[in-house]
Formats: sequence, structure tokens, C-alpha cells
Amino acid sequence: MIKATSLSAVAIAIMLGAGAGALAQNAGNSGSSDPALQSLPDATKQTPPKPVEGQIIVQDMTTLLASNLMGATVYSPKDEVVGDVNDIIMTPQGQVQGMVVGVGGFLGMGEKDVALMMDKFTITPSDDGSASKLVLNATADDLKAAPAFKSAYAQKIEKEDQARQMGQTTQDQNALQPPPQPEPPKQ
Repeated sequence: MIKATSLSAVAIAIMLGAGAGALAQNAGNSGSSDPALQSLPDATKQTPPKPVEGQIIVQDMTTLLASNLMGATVYSPKDEVVGDVNDIIMTPQGQVQGMVVGVGGFLGMGEKDVALMMDKFTITPSDDGSASKLVLNATADDLKAAPAFKSAYAQKIEKEDQARQMGQTTQDQNALQPPPQPEPPKQ
């Protein structure tokens, strides 16, 4: 098995080497009478790739990447750490509505998510665009005291749990009632 694999690898290497050498020797031979060689494309005349409609090829220096915001530290106006960005809330049309900031806890344990509208943040991008400083006009204590954010998925699960519990309660109540008595036979 090892010999067969080794021989196959050697055979492939020889074929690749021979093919590359043949192309290298004949690449400049456009005047050849061999039609196979005449149909080879000239590597110097390749057309540049065509952009897709709506494609952004170069990031504008006034824009931010979501990857630079995710996990970014959020500061108070006094430059105290408030929390970090755990998520970004977007509309189906692609508009950024707000950011979810994780506050409190230690190493992610006991942390609470609080969502805030984008206009509540002051975002200062770095000169090279690799990072951003986020400042929120609130303290860590303000956010710890704020209501926790519930995602649409968390709300769905909560409703399903409530419905399941209501169904269970109905079943429990039915179990406590005596079974219906059969009607006496009619004469």
C-alpha cells in the first residue's frame, strides 16, 4: 500500500513537472503550426475580474466593520470600562439599530446583556480603521440596574415554555378531578 501510494505520488510529480516544462518551453511559441499550442491563452492578456453589482471592493475610511465592534470594550465618559459589545441588532433592511452590551459578571459568568440604540454611543475609529473606541453616556452601575435585553429567539422560547406550563397545569387540574361516572342504563 505504501509503495503504491509513493509510486502514484512520484508519477503525478513527474507528469506535473513535464507538463509545466512543456508549457514553459512553448509559451512564447505563438507562431507554432500546432493548433493545440495556438489555442493556449496568453497569461499577459488576462482580463481583470468583473465586480458584482453592488460589490464593495475597498472599505471607505469613514465606515466601520462589525468585526471591529464585536467584543469591543465600552467606556463611560470618565473612561471607565462599562462592558463589552456582545452583539449588534440589525433590521431586515440592513440598518444597524443598536448594540448589545454585556455588563457585570466575571469571565462571562453572571453577565447581563443590555441593548442600547446606536445613537447612544460615541464611536471613534482608530486612525488605521483596525479598532474603535466606544463611549456610552452611562456607568457600569447604570447598565447593571437596567432591564436585561431579550432577543426575539429568547422571547419565542419563553412563550413556548409558558404554553407548555399552561398545558401541564391543565393536565394536572384534570388529573385531580374525579373521572366522569357512567350514566345508569336506560330502561
